[in-house]
This record gives sequence, structure tokens and C-alpha cells, in this order.
Amino acid sequence: MPVWTCPECERTFGRAKQGHLCIPGTTVDEWFADEPAEHRAIHDRIAEHLEALGDVRIEAVAVGIFYKRRRNLAELRGRADHLGLSMVLPAGRDHERFTRRDPVSGGRTSYRVALRHPDDVDRQVLDWLTEAWDLCG
Repeated sequence: MPVWTCPECERTFGRAKQGHLCIPGTTVDEWFADEPAEHRAIHDRIAEHLEALGDVRIEAVAVGIFYKRRRNLAELRGRADHLGLSMVLPAGRDHERFTRRDPVSGGRTSYRVALRHPDDVDRQVLDWLTEAWDLCG
């Protein structure tokens, strides 16, 4: 799975010498230490689903939690009153839950949804995560 480990921050990537913001990692526990319990439960639901799909790397850094297969398939980042989950999916999607859309390469787009409660990680979000997983295959 990982091809290259940055000698500076010791994070792993799917491509040799992958460009990245070289920031040291932390642990999931440390990242959620000052977050509401609901936020940790949101992550736990996401992680459980992705781990059921196969070998996923979960990387905590100061800016958020990265879920990786061969590359980032999703990111969870803290916001003032919620967590923002971004997932890479095929371009051209439209859904009322998408709060942001950012084009990425290869006809893909990063779509963000707001998650405030563990129940927000519902069947729709899990289906999107599965699709993001498949796209990173």
C-alpha cells in the first residue's frame, strides 16, 4: 500500500516523493482530546466502515484526520460547530448535503458534508465513502 515515507514527518504516501505539507502526525486520541464526544463517535463510525472494506490507513495530523487507501479517499476536519467530511468522488454530483465541491484531477471532485452528530453518518454517507474507497482502488 504505502510506497514512500517522508523522512521528515514520517507520514506515508502512495507515490514516491509525494508533495505534501510536511507536518508531524499525532494520534487519533490526541486529535479528539479537546473535541466533543460526538465528534469522536463520528470518526469511529467512519473508521469502522472503512476498516470493514479493507486495509485503510488512518492518519491524524494537526489539520484533521486523513483516511487513505492508495491515496486520500476522505478527510475529516474540525469546524466551529461541526466536522467537515470531504470525500473524493466522480465529478458532476449534486446533493443537498454537499456544502462544498472542489475539483481534483482525473474527473474527480472532493465533496464536503457537514457532520454534527454520529447519526449524520447515515447510509448515504457510508455509500459515498464506499464509492470513494472503490475509486481509490
